[in-house]
Amino acid sequence: MTRKIKYTSALLVSSAFLTAALMSSPVRAASDQDELRQRVATMEQMLGDLKQRLEKSESIAKDAQQKAVKAENKAIVAEKLANADENASVNWHFSGYATANYKQTDQTDTVSSFGSGKFNPLFLVGYKDLLTFQGELELSTNSDASTKVSLEYATLDLMATDYATISMGKFLSPIGAFQSRLHPAWINKMPDRPAGFVEDGGAEPLSEIGASVHGGVELGSMLASYNFFVGNGPRLSDEGINMEGFGSDVNGNKAFGGRLGLRPVPYFEIGISGMHSRMNGVRPTSGTDVTDANFNLIDVDAAFTKGPWDIRGEFISSKLGKMTSAFDSGDTSATSIPEMSWQAWYTQAAYRLSGLTDHAILGNFEPVVRYGHFSVSGDVPDWKTLEEDRVSVGLNYWFAPSVVMKASYSDRDFKNQADANEFNVQFAYGF
Repeated sequence: MTRKIKYTSALLVSSAFLTAALMSSPVRAASDQDELRQRVATMEQMLGDLKQRLEKSESIAKDAQQKAVKAENKAIVAEKLANADENASVNWHFSGYATANYKQTDQTDTVSSFGSGKFNPLFLVGYKDLLTFQGELELSTNSDASTKVSLEYATLDLMATDYATISMGKFLSPIGAFQSRLHPAWINKMPDRPAGFVEDGGAEPLSEIGASVHGGVELGSMLASYNFFVGNGPRLSDEGINMEGFGSDVNGNKAFGGRLGLRPVPYFEIGISGMHSRMNGVRPTSGTDVTDANFNLIDVDAAFTKGPWDIRGEFISSKLGKMTSAFDSGDTSATSIPEMSWQAWYTQAAYRLSGLTDHAILGNFEPVVRYGHFSVSGDVPDWKTLEEDRVSVGLNYWFAPSVVMKASYSDRDFKNQADANEFNVQFAYGF
């Protein structure tokens, strides 16, 4: 029961009792009746005033409550708008690529087989025009049916100026052009990589963990690009120089390097790269102490991409000084390793037949030719078994701008083992 109803009921009951008491007395004079009527009228007036005051108080309270609800709703809307503005500053993109392979070969101790299908998801998240994160994973199947997951790269990139971006993390090596430009399988014109530019290590650096600064500037009508880095550096192994990015530095001597590129016209670019590092020998389980040595690398690349033409080439040369080292961490003793050098180069040309015909099918074919060379200098037989000259011819069919079926034949002329003929097929999709 509300306060208004309680007060009203009390006044009505009191008035009724008073009226009854006065009317019950038979000796009351007429003047008393007039007085009674006057009192009742006064009480009714008071009751009316009280009702008005109660109604006014309730109205004020109701208005206050409505204003409070409106204020709360406005606060909720303002918070949602603020969150929406913040979320709008964060942009993300998911892409990647996938491949499936088949290889037939007569190489010694190698059998023809379907290769592991690979799935490479790429993630890109940006905050305003200030910061981006980019990363790539690779999922593949091992020979024992287990799944292998590896981190290709993952960096945080700060856009310092219009001409400079600072990156930290694991990044694809900026040395040369193949690893940084043709890393996604669907962009590479062949099902395989050139001699010496292999995924499991060769003459080419694959990745680095460290920091870099990169960007581009206009030089008149030309465009110049740069990428300088410092990182943990490569390591020595029984397969040569392992230039995959390592999560720790074994000697505290950082690797320094970078690439300078010049694009005199929009369809032609030439670049020069270099890297310097100092490597420790691998310590054996016992015996001779190890020494360290300088490791230096230089690379020159060029590319012509105009219309249906894609012509490119790259030359890389590296040298390791003389050192005392075990070949592998499990070796029981160290040996004197002479000065070593590696050289690899390739040249390749591809032509899309759409430059000759408008035919809906013929125009999607793309013939490719490539010649590659890889050599090792130094008296280390295990490393010299990889030397080869390779001639490859291929034919691609593009179902869509990022969907391609590739087939190639390679004549592999090894210097220190039996030659091999190889046939590769790859289905690749970039999304």
